[in-house]
Amino acid sequence: MDSRHTALNIVHDVIYKDKYSNMVLESYMNKAKLSVEDRRLCMNISMGVLRNSIYLEHILKPYIKNIKKTSPLLLCILKIGIYQFVFMDKIPQYAIVDESCNLAKKVVSKNSAGFVNAVLRNFIRKNKVEDSNIEPHILYSCTKETYKAMRSLLSEEQCIEMLKKFNSPQDTYISINTHFHNKDEVIYNMQKQGFDIEITDNTSILVKGNSSPSSSNEYSKGAIIVQDELAVQIAKLLNVQNNMTVLDACASPGGKTIYLANTMENTGNITACDIVQSRVSKTVENIERCGFTNISCFVKDMTEYFPEYENAFDRVLIDAPCSGLGVAGKRPEIKLKYKTSDSLTKTQKALIKTCSRYVKKDGYLVYGTCTINRQENQDIVEGFLSENNEYGFEEDFFDQGFYAARLIRK
Repeated sequence: MDSRHTALNIVHDVIYKDKYSNMVLESYMNKAKLSVEDRRLCMNISMGVLRNSIYLEHILKPYIKNIKKTSPLLLCILKIGIYQFVFMDKIPQYAIVDESCNLAKKVVSKNSAGFVNAVLRNFIRKNKVEDSNIEPHILYSCTKETYKAMRSLLSEEQCIEMLKKFNSPQDTYISINTHFHNKDEVIYNMQKQGFDIEITDNTSILVKGNSSPSSSNEYSKGAIIVQDELAVQIAKLLNVQNNMTVLDACASPGGKTIYLANTMENTGNITACDIVQSRVSKTVENIERCGFTNISCFVKDMTEYFPEYENAFDRVLIDAPCSGLGVAGKRPEIKLKYKTSDSLTKTQKALIKTCSRYVKKDGYLVYGTCTINRQENQDIVEGFLSENNEYGFEEDFFDQGFYAARLIRK
């Protein structure tokens, strides 16, 4: 019951209270003091329901007289029940119904259990879902606007494959702080702690399974940072060298900043900025945990012009605020709620226009996002280049929802 009750809290708060799944997941599971097995079940159910929320609501509709008037908590309980029936074949049907009814009694009312019982039993008895007749955005649980944005860069087949990937368990990657720690020792120590490690290249390490690397001793010691391998590719595009001056214009939570400091062997100077104090505080926390001293952090709105930064940096990274559709597998609420990028593109245009003034001659400007939307990616870079003959295009990449372009100041 505890695992399902915790899953209910997570699903309800993400969908109806606009909380972030990556934040509430650990918070609620730690608060409930779940066992390893219960944590695994809770994570499976909560993330599964969030990833398939629109689809689950669609197949529930025929069994509820007025789904729009159903209380959010009851609807979440029903989605959790249906998800287990459709996607988790090892859980007996009677257990799904009983646990759902008990949950309804506990968090809604005793009378609501009868409603939940009737809906679930009716669904299980009559369920005949014809997925071939369901529109892709419903089948893979994203808004129409999400699907349209993704189709601006992907074919229909590619889009569906990406959405399928989003709805599957996600890989977790780490980067090793090799300036202060020995790579082989870090890997050995993590394996000794029970982590299933796979080396993917000379930068990123895949951590298999549901174990969280942030719970490891190596994380506490600052030996690793949790960071997607494609996020690393964005930072790599800067091609930083020792003793350079670097601006990370949108640095929080500091993963790319730390990667750059590590690559530069703690030399030179990195200026890391973000617009919100709490984000900068988180960046500082991560930097201090990892031990780097060549980074200075500031609370700054980098759409504003700072004359002291004019022509001051060998490298400038704009890891732009974006719709985040490329990381919807880890944060499924993104694809459930995305509507428009209009306000984001205004910020993105302002960032690249302003920060371009801070790059030295022959220096690099890298613009990157973690979204699948031409409006926020290629259109931003192409629009900037059409208005700025001081810059030339060098290279870019778009891979699995991550985009970056490197420009050189002539």
